[in-house]
Amino acid sequence: MACAPLPGQVVDRTFHSHSLMCHNVNTQAYWDQRFASGSWERNRGRQQTADFALGQIPYLCIPADFAGTLLDFGCGLGDAFPIYRHHYPRATLIGMDLSASAIALCRREYSGIATFLQGDHTAVPKSDIIIASNVFEHLSDDRQVAEILLTACVSLKVIVPYKEYPLTYKPPPGSEHVNIRYDEQYFQQLDPYETTVFPCRGWSEYGFKLWYHIFFWNILRRMLALPLRPRKMQILFHLGQPTGVTKSNACDKKTTGCAVIPTSGRQMSALGGNGPGATAPPVPSSPTSSPFLPG
Repeated sequence: MACAPLPGQVVDRTFHSHSLMCHNVNTQAYWDQRFASGSWERNRGRQQTADFALGQIPYLCIPADFAGTLLDFGCGLGDAFPIYRHHYPRATLIGMDLSASAIALCRREYSGIATFLQGDHTAVPKSDIIIASNVFEHLSDDRQVAEILLTACVSLKVIVPYKEYPLTYKPPPGSEHVNIRYDEQYFQQLDPYETTVFPCRGWSEYGFKLWYHIFFWNILRRMLALPLRPRKMQILFHLGQPTGVTKSNACDKKTTGCAVIPTSGRQMSALGGNGPGATAPPVPSSPTSSPFLPG
C-alpha cells in the first residue's frame, strides 16, 4: 500500500517512492536525496524558505544592530541567509543541516555571507541565537532537541505550524510532519518562555484563498452548523534569554520590526492576545492580515 502525504501537502511523485515514504523520514539519507534529487526545488522549497524568513523577521525580536552569532538550524538550501544578512548586517551567520547534500549546495551559493556546517543537534556550535524555522515538526524527539539546543545558545527561536491538525487526526505513515499539534503550552517544561502566533506567507492563506476558502466558506459552515476552518498560522516559541533585547527596549527603534514584548509566562499573538493579560502587538492594516480567525 502506498503511503499518503499530509492533506494539502505538495508531493513530487518523481521522488516520493514507497520505499522512502514508508520509513522514518527523519534521516540523513532521506533528506540527502530530497535535496540532491531536485525535489525540494521542484516543490518551491526555496521560495517557501525565503517567504518564511521574510514573514518571521518582524516577530523575532532581534535588534537590527545585533553583532553576535546567529545560527539557522535546519537551514535547507540556505535561502533565508540573504534575508538575514540584509536585516542583521553585523551578525555572524552560520547554517547547519543534517543533509550533506544541502550543505554542499549552500556552500556553493551562499559561502560569501555565511558559514555552513553539516550535522545534527548534538553538533551545534555555541551561538548567541539559534533559529529553527519549520524544522521541529519533522523531529520525533523535538522536546529533547530543544533542550539540547538551549545548552548551545542564549536564545532559541523555534517556528512551527500552529495547531496544524485536530486531535482526532493521525499523520499517515511516511508523512514528513510528525508533530502536528503545536500550541502555546507545547514547551511548558521549558518555561518561562513567550510565544507569538502569526500568519506567514509560504504557509498561511492570503488574498483569494483567504477570503474564499476561509471567510466565505466559514459563513456557510456556520449556517450549516459545521465546524469552522481556521486560517493556517505559525507559532514562534521564544526560548531562553533575549539576546540584545530587554523587556524595556523590546520594541524600541533599535529592534527590527519587533512584534512581541516579552512578558514571562504570557503568550502573545500577532492577531490578538492569547494569554492572561496579553495585548495584541501592531499588525499591518491589510486584508491579508485580518484579525478574523474563525473559531
